Amino acid sequence: IVSRDAYNQSHYKKTKPKKPTAEQKKVIDHLISSFDNKDLTPCLIRGVTGSGKTEVFLQVIDYIIAKGKSAIVLVPEISLTPQMTERFVGRFGGLVSVLHSGLSLGERYDEWQKILNGSVKVVVGARSAVFAPFDNLGIIIIDEEHEGTYKSEISPYYHVREIAIQRSKNEGALVVLSSATPLITTYCKAESGKYKLFEMENRYNFSDMPAVEIVDMRRELELGNKTVFGNKLLAELEINIKNGEQAILFHNRRGFNSFVMCRSCGTVLTCDNCSISLTYHKYHGRLKCHYCGFERDNATQCPSCNSPYIRYMGMGTEKIEEDIIKLFGEDSFIRMDGDTTSGKNSHEIILRKFERENIPILLGTQMVTKGLDFPNVTLVGVILADLALNTDDYRAAERTFSQLIQVCGRAGRGDLLGRAVIQTYQPEHYALRLAKEHNYIEFYQHEIAIRKQLFFPPYCDIVMLLMQGEDENSIIKELVAIATKLKGKCHAMLGPVAAPYARIKNKYRWRILLKCRDTNKLLPFLQTILQEHSNSENNLTIDINPNSMN
Repeated sequence: IVSRDAYNQSHYKKTKPKKPTAEQKKVIDHLISSFDNKDLTPCLIRGVTGSGKTEVFLQVIDYIIAKGKSAIVLVPEISLTPQMTERFVGRFGGLVSVLHSGLSLGERYDEWQKILNGSVKVVVGARSAVFAPFDNLGIIIIDEEHEGTYKSEISPYYHVREIAIQRSKNEGALVVLSSATPLITTYCKAESGKYKLFEMENRYNFSDMPAVEIVDMRRELELGNKTVFGNKLLAELEINIKNGEQAILFHNRRGFNSFVMCRSCGTVLTCDNCSISLTYHKYHGRLKCHYCGFERDNATQCPSCNSPYIRYMGMGTEKIEEDIIKLFGEDSFIRMDGDTTSGKNSHEIILRKFERENIPILLGTQMVTKGLDFPNVTLVGVILADLALNTDDYRAAERTFSQLIQVCGRAGRGDLLGRAVIQTYQPEHYALRLAKEHNYIEFYQHEIAIRKQLFFPPYCDIVMLLMQGEDENSIIKELVAIATKLKGKCHAMLGPVAAPYARIKNKYRWRILLKCRDTNKLLPFLQTILQEHSNSENNLTIDINPNSMN
């Protein structure tokens, strides 16, 4: 019998428990006491980046394993699995199993069998690992609980937190939520007493939080700087490279240019299957749709007016890569985004290379913003903070604040002080100002007041009914009929209207949005609507508090 291992244990050094700080000890003692006393009240740990939350997990799990129980540790995406695996295998050796979508079917089968036969006691993995089939579960830990990837965007629509709490009730396991920037809805539950709240305000080594400077890119343009690097960020990168230290550059858009436009008639080149602009990928010389995978050759003239005046607008990580090469050379960086991490174990290979070869710059999308712990990273640069801020979603400010806090927290986690440079065209925005101050509490108070005034979660649930199909008129007719039935059954209703992405994969998309005070009362009616339209030529889905409104 051949067993396929998801990791090579010999790659990881054995570690011993560290002496906990007073803040860590308080949390450890409470969780152990809750476990012993079967107190299943979920716990929220709000700990600043670098406060040692992972060490808390390790010591509590060590106790739980000694009592004959098992543990599930969840991370929001595959890119975080290698470092978390290293920490847990270093402490628990072969008792650790890894589960995520990057494994082959055979590897996943073998990991599943290890869990079933009891040869492992800890599972580290992404969203689906919450279903790991332990029959003696003692604790479920959801790290970086604020991340949207914990919500499934395909049927069945579930949130890891809800599954974890239900397993807790069924199996008597503790549930621990952890983040430097908890969701507004989660922190509200902790404030109301539904969750037990712990605050860890200091880094483990008691070093200062990174000093953050906000750069107004409007001023840079006035001074004649039209590059993606403001003078401050460029100067800090030069200092870092000179000192042999490392930097992380964050830009949440892959590709070379965001879209391609004709300067003569204004036509934007869009996907044949979707109402979405194509992204230019210079490395392959292709225009690509990031939603359906459609590709075409790069345009040399406008398809509408035949003009040769084609303009490439916006920028992605490929474009920034080109600028880095011009400034610092080809060996100065490594890139980590959706285009460079499609291969097996690519996340681990890139991160290991960055650390072991002391490569000066790690350039990437959102996957470099969280969970990474490199002692020699002393500088973080945010190329453009405005990308997430200007989306049509009530959580835009929350997501921007969280992203900035998380990525800035990658700097200064070792003995060297950290610093961060945030480039923006909206330096006065409260999300940026409070991120600079690392002030979660004031941000929460500001944001929760807005949510209450505008009646957004946590004061209501948002229910999205999305219908997709090839005949747009048929979709509209069905949704109008549904909207008629829904009148008076919720606090507010918007629609039917075309979704922001009105067509994807040759399917038209229309939606109805509901604001509901008590969704549980509406669930039977929504179930009836689903059943009534189950045989329709159009596909109807209903999602409560969807991660994306698109």
